[in-house]
Amino acid sequence: MTTLHAAKQHPSSPELLVATEDGRALYSMLGWETISPYSTASIVAP
Repeated sequence: MTTLHAAKQHPSSPELLVATEDGRALYSMLGWETISPYSTASIVAP
């Protein structure tokens, strides 16, 4: 994550991470914060 942060082209660009529930604890330990829950949906054609 540190390498990705250092490699971004525009320092003022926001960073967004979408993680699973299992990954959230890890990313929280690395300093990321949850600003909104995220979910996905699939629509299956009939």
